[in-house]
Amino acid sequence: MARIAFFHNECAPYRMRLFEGISRLPDTNLKVYFGRHRSSSRRWNVKLDVDYGYEILREIHALGGLFSFDPDDDPNPINPSLLPKLLSENYNVFMGGVPHYFGTFITFLVSKILRKPFILFVEDIDVEGKQITSYLRRFLTPYWRILAIPFILARFVCFQIVLAHSDCYVVPGTATKKFLLRRNISRTKIFTAFNVIDNDAVEQECKESSRKDNAKKLKEELGIQDKKVILSVAYLLERKGLQYLIQACDELKETRDDFALVIVGDGPYKQSLRNISIRSNIYPIFVGYVSNLADYFLAADVFVLPTLFDVWGFVINEAMVCGCPIVTTYNAGAAWDLVRNGGNGYIVEPRNARQLCEAINIILSDDDLRRAMKQKSTEMIKDFSYHKSLEGFRGAIDYVLGTQLSSKMVSLAE
Repeated sequence: MARIAFFHNECAPYRMRLFEGISRLPDTNLKVYFGRHRSSSRRWNVKLDVDYGYEILREIHALGGLFSFDPDDDPNPINPSLLPKLLSENYNVFMGGVPHYFGTFITFLVSKILRKPFILFVEDIDVEGKQITSYLRRFLTPYWRILAIPFILARFVCFQIVLAHSDCYVVPGTATKKFLLRRNISRTKIFTAFNVIDNDAVEQECKESSRKDNAKKLKEELGIQDKKVILSVAYLLERKGLQYLIQACDELKETRDDFALVIVGDGPYKQSLRNISIRSNIYPIFVGYVSNLADYFLAADVFVLPTLFDVWGFVINEAMVCGCPIVTTYNAGAAWDLVRNGGNGYIVEPRNARQLCEAINIILSDDDLRRAMKQKSTEMIKDFSYHKSLEGFRGAIDYVLGTQLSSKMVSLAE
């Protein structure tokens, strides 16, 4: 029986079913330690009615920014109770997600102290090959430039230690696999568990929305019933790249005026986007946070995620289940696996409003192409299921246990 301790930063709804699946693998006993219930910027309503063992750890927010994934995001807390909990239980496999989280580093250290295998669930991407420079640029803010340098360096060293000395790796897709291969991680130690959502649940929401003709009603409510809809859904940060989508729409209006830009979501960059829109003479419809997105996806003629950096972008999964053509950038991890140029959408360079404009215009201008892309999205996303994702985790667990068993046999032979 494999007793597995898995540290995850928060109770993310798209991970709950995955953890359920891991716990049901043969000869597997899983316990998940969550660093927090959810970050303050999330509006998730996560129900923890699950069959596997879990614990939400006590949080301390001192130096939380040191262990954050991105300075734009909420700081990740420190969980001091994690160390004794991991040491007191008889786990034989340890897992952690994102190398620079405090909990991941502690889980890694415990695995090395106990000489047990550690599996790193890593989602990092570095498409532009500028990880170190972008890291320093993002975190060296004027307010704490000098005092922060030792902490920044310590954090970066921790990141590199975990990344270099894990026993094997689970990645969500091609972009992260490339990230590891460029760092000379052996291909045999990398297992792919695609980032997936509950396709069935989203599909059911779409069917219910279609039955009630909600997309038509929504367009009438927004006053865009005669417009083609360009939709974007995001937490409104600068790195989501919506400023470039607004610029793209500014260029697009020079050749057509039959479209409306609808932006779903809230966030600290919202007012900046409003100001950019005014200067560009483009007036997006900002609808704020929406819990059920099916109506919006079904009303959309094209979905756009113009991100400057997203390790994945689960909203692309959702949009595809609902049959949206996709336009996104190479800096979205999901783009490398979910989007086929000319098939179900287009992938463009980040920060390139001209390419965004051209891709959107191609899709809006050709009804037959748009219908074909909608169909292709719904077909492609069927291959990205929890069952397929679980295969990657099972392969990683089997690998480290097999390696562990082989090491013991060598020791006995000696």
